[in-house]
Amino acid sequence: MDYREYSVEDLALDGRFQKWILAPNDEVVVFWEQWIKENPQHQQKVNDAINLIRTAGLSGDAKLDETYLAIWKKLNDNILHSKETKRSTRFTYAKAAAVFIGLVVSSYFLWNQFGSGNKTVEYQTAYGEVKEFVLEDGSKVTLNSNSHLTTTGNWNDNNAREVFLEGEAFFEIVKTKEHKTFEVNTEEKVHVQVLGTEFNVSTRREHVEVYLQSGKVKISSLVGEATLKPGDFVVYQKGDQSLVVKQNALEGSPDLLDWKSNFYIFNDTPLSDIVQTLEDNYGFKIVIKDPTVSQKKITAKISRNDVSVLLKVLSETLNIKIEQDGNQLTFNAN
Repeated sequence: MDYREYSVEDLALDGRFQKWILAPNDEVVVFWEQWIKENPQHQQKVNDAINLIRTAGLSGDAKLDETYLAIWKKLNDNILHSKETKRSTRFTYAKAAAVFIGLVVSSYFLWNQFGSGNKTVEYQTAYGEVKEFVLEDGSKVTLNSNSHLTTTGNWNDNNAREVFLEGEAFFEIVKTKEHKTFEVNTEEKVHVQVLGTEFNVSTRREHVEVYLQSGKVKISSLVGEATLKPGDFVVYQKGDQSLVVKQNALEGSPDLLDWKSNFYIFNDTPLSDIVQTLEDNYGFKIVIKDPTVSQKKITAKISRNDVSVLLKVLSETLNIKIEQDGNQLTFNAN
């Protein structure tokens, strides 16, 4: 088969391609990495197919996948054959895509069809959801629960690659031939500038946190700048506008990247910190009736797949009572 002739939809439906994304083994990894190396002109098509599989939830059910992609293709065909009513057609597509994809990424496919000038692409995760996306340049970003990433500008020109982050994300940035910078911007006016590296950015609560795993990044804020080396961790406090750099951060906080492995790793962690995690990642409103409860600490490694398991472990380990009423959790002493 000649994958060079495949469309985005064809790739997304191909069993060998799906296996590479959903359940990779050495054989398929070697095959697709070699194919991309030999056919770099198809990198964007590959990225589109990867994102389509992940955002559409394609998972090996051939009949269901074909049904979804048939609708997706029909929507695109309608757009292409209705040039005189592009605006209204785009709106119709955006609504339909939101239903089938479940994320607000419809602009990604629309701009791939009509894009010129400044493009805006959005990636988003729901409460309790973690997803990996491939950006236009081949860089990877893993979004933590309740997070939103927007890419702006035309990355094909000489401008820097810019994104805007709300929530938390782990970035794996590829280097370009033109050595374009990659910039992460936040609402707090904190900017992270890199050339090629792996790092984590969190904009939760009243501070921005950046952890550098490899490479080199430059942090700039309203109060100053800092250049990080691997293992460094910087915290920008919005309240007093301070910028503090800590070295060898994982030695003191090994749970910095636990969310990427789909586990919560608590190391003598107070319940007050865990409460913030539950609110940020699952949208709970939490009420603590007994103030002494919030100071209780736990050491454990718990899967993120089922929040009810996490609540049960907290209740039994800390000997506390947790009552749920809709979206509200009430914590009290037993």
